[in-house]
Amino acid sequence: MERTQIYLTEEERRALKSLATRLDRSQSALIRDAIDRYVDRYQEGNRLDLLRQARGLWADALIAASATARGAELLTFNRRHYPMLENVRVPYRR
Repeated sequence: MERTQIYLTEEERRALKSLATRLDRSQSALIRDAIDRYVDRYQEGNRLDLLRQARGLWADALIAASATARGAELLTFNRRHYPMLENVRVPYRR
């Protein structure tokens, strides 16, 4: 296993910490699980290439999981980042 560093927004960091506490798992384990699920889903390519393409997607998955766990509607201008959720709304037109 190799150590790596990532940048999270404050909201992403809070959501990850909350999920880790609630699930009694480390934040690193949750991140690795999210990446592994993504890679398994798109296995036909090279794993390293897929990981490079997936940068940032795990954060979207964690935000989606947080909204789902809380039963909250997700408001975002990036609706296409959340195809796994039905309850996503653009808050207003820019």
